[in-house]
Amino acid sequence: MALFAALAVLAFLRLNPGFHPAEAVQFLREAGPWVYFGAMGLLPVIGFPLAPFNLAAGPAFVPSLGLLPVILLACAAIGVNVSLTYCLSKYTLRPLVVRAAAWLGYSIPEIPADKHLAAAFLVRATPGPPFFLQSCLLGIAGVPFLPYMIASLSVAGVYAALVIAGGDALMNGRIRVVLLCCAGLGLFATVLRLLRRKGAQAKP
Repeated sequence: MALFAALAVLAFLRLNPGFHPAEAVQFLREAGPWVYFGAMGLLPVIGFPLAPFNLAAGPAFVPSLGLLPVILLACAAIGVNVSLTYCLSKYTLRPLVVRAAAWLGYSIPEIPADKHLAAAFLVRATPGPPFFLQSCLLGIAGVPFLPYMIASLSVAGVYAALVIAGGDALMNGRIRVVLLCCAGLGLFATVLRLLRRKGAQAKP
């Protein structure tokens, strides 16, 4: 419960000007990196949003661990998360969905083998659906584990790295780095949008 509260405090820091950022950072630091990144790997499996973890990781742990180790820990946590969600959705939810569709007279469309990676990137590049739901959709669709992991870690890893670096820079007043990270996020979002548009225009 303390971890949930800390993440919520940091996520809404901007909405509460009377709250001092150092209090949130200290609160998260007391939980310890292993607890924090362990929770980052497990809680999104049950639908907890991933974004607050990325936002809080930089200010909380970069001063003590360094930027690169924090980014690597975040990527490792994301890897655990997407692996667990894949197993849950493909081996537990997919059989239920297939049976329900068959009972209704439908079938789950099969994605061609040469389209697996493109489909995974297309889902990851689509804004709106929560990260957890995207993982479930890919698992239910039967996308193999390797292309699923490549797309998931590529997209989520880049976002995590830029957000963590930007969050740490913001807490330390390095405005130039913050602007560079924001520009990087904008550029990456543009690349994903182009990929999504190309995928939508491609023939099935």
